[in-house]
Amino acid sequence: MGLTNRQLVERARGGDREAFGDLVERYRDMVYGLGYHLTRDFELARDLAQEAFVQAYLKLGQLRDPDGFSGWLRQITTNVHRNLHRRREVTTVALEEAGEVPDTRHPSEIEVVVRDALAKLGEPERLVLTLHYINGYSHAEIGEFLGVRPETVKTRLARARQHLREEVMAMVEDAFEQNALPPEFRKDVVAAVERLVSRFVRVLPPEGEELASRLGRDSRHAWQGILAQMPAPYGRPLREHGVAPLVRVAELLDELRKQVRQAACHTWMNWLLDQTVNRLPWIQAFDSLWIRFYDRDGDQYAWFANVPGDSGYISSVTIGPEEGNPRGEPPAAEDVDQALAPCAVPEFQALVARLRGLVPGKPGTLAGALHTQMQRLMRQVRQQLPPEVGEAVAIGQGVTMELPPQVLEAAATGRSISVRDLPEGLRDLVRQAVFLHWGSAVLQTVENPPSWLVRFEEAYVEFGLYPRDMPGEGAGKEYVQLRGPGSQGFQTGIY
Repeated sequence: MGLTNRQLVERARGGDREAFGDLVERYRDMVYGLGYHLTRDFELARDLAQEAFVQAYLKLGQLRDPDGFSGWLRQITTNVHRNLHRRREVTTVALEEAGEVPDTRHPSEIEVVVRDALAKLGEPERLVLTLHYINGYSHAEIGEFLGVRPETVKTRLARARQHLREEVMAMVEDAFEQNALPPEFRKDVVAAVERLVSRFVRVLPPEGEELASRLGRDSRHAWQGILAQMPAPYGRPLREHGVAPLVRVAELLDELRKQVRQAACHTWMNWLLDQTVNRLPWIQAFDSLWIRFYDRDGDQYAWFANVPGDSGYISSVTIGPEEGNPRGEPPAAEDVDQALAPCAVPEFQALVARLRGLVPGKPGTLAGALHTQMQRLMRQVRQQLPPEVGEAVAIGQGVTMELPPQVLEAAATGRSISVRDLPEGLRDLVRQAVFLHWGSAVLQTVENPPSWLVRFEEAYVEFGLYPRDMPGEGAGKEYVQLRGPGSQGFQTGIY
């Protein structure tokens, strides 16, 4: 007996692409049939089916009840059709206004007859008939997908047959048989998912390090110039006050406000490039990574660091119990574009366009999916680090291995663990999780800019001095802090 939907969903959530492929194989024709019902075009239905499965993979973390996968997949397919239809309408209008005629496929004569015949049926009967003849699905299987009883499916199918002549029914069967999904559909869907999740490095500009350095330099110079122009008591002399009062940017004079907005744009661009370029080396130099787990306020965290102990730091991320996009609902793309309008840096705008090109559908979808996957993998790692020295743990499916004593001791005391000391099975999980965390951070920064940039007129700016006893070269030097609505802030040195 095959695995249940729940078992396949859980394995797919854990990164098992073959388990997701099994779900594709199980429902491919059901989704294709629904796609044909919605589009009345076999080619559009194939495109719709592939996009629906990719979207389903991205949103697996949002599925509360894995047993209800089929109904959830049906709703995703309907939503994808609605979005694609809206996008296609906009494209067609634009082409017509430009004097171009969209290139449309001409259906065969039998397809036209079948389409016209099915159009005479009521919608429930047409859908049931399509799902039955697309792959011979049983009444129970169709009922599960549509959320109705098998008896209801039987009644609708009988009613549909009564309305169609025998020769038309034969043509329906022939049309569906001739336009069946190819055997490689499953492979194509899984390949599309693989490309989506793994192609971040290729979109990064080769001049990324130089661009990051230039933007950081431009940002510091801009803030230094703004600080020199700030009226009292909002700017200098900081030497006497340490921290100047907050000032709302909407209260600044027009010219100064424009300069602040430009500097804020450069600060955000440098922040994104820090996520993409400066964080990349510790992914490539994976063996230099240290990890540590800890709990705080009921949440579980993973700590990535470049040195052992609790002083090294690269990133700290929550890994449970809650899952999903940690920065919430992203703003609309047009609001982001408007906020970035003053950021006239062609190389950077090209980078944002390439990164956005990775993301199908609603902003935040891929970033949230990657983050959820990272959380699951790091929880698996933590669960396989036992507190007692010498205890055997299961790695993967039925493979057991002994963890080195230094790893067991570190896990029991909460100290850092070098990834070099982990068994290969756990090293692979951490390597995947680190890459997913990096990709999620990059996309979140692109798709979800901070409120002090998107809602600039409501933002505040504050200048101050770092403490003199602070470690590092910034001790006693100037910084600027940007705060948006809800106190979301970002601080950067301007020395």
